[in-house]
Amino acid sequence: MHERDARASKGDKITFKPIPDPILKRTHGCIRIFDSDAKSFYEWWVDFYKNNPNIKPGKLKIIKS
Repeated sequence: MHERDARASKGDKITFKPIPDPILKRTHGCIRIFDSDAKSFYEWWVDFYKNNPNIKPGKLKIIKS
C-alpha cells in the first residue's frame, strides 16, 4: 500500500480542518485514506511489530486458484 498527502508534497505549512461527513473520491490508481484511518493503521503496525520483531518486509504474490 502506498499513500501520500498531496498537500505535503509542495512543502506547504497549511492547517486543514476536518470536513463533517467526508467522502473518499475515485483517485485513478492512488490509494487515499482518511487521516484517522492512517493513524489507526500506523498505531496497529507499531504494536504488531513490537510483538513480532522477526517480521520483515517482503513481497506478496496473489495466485488465483
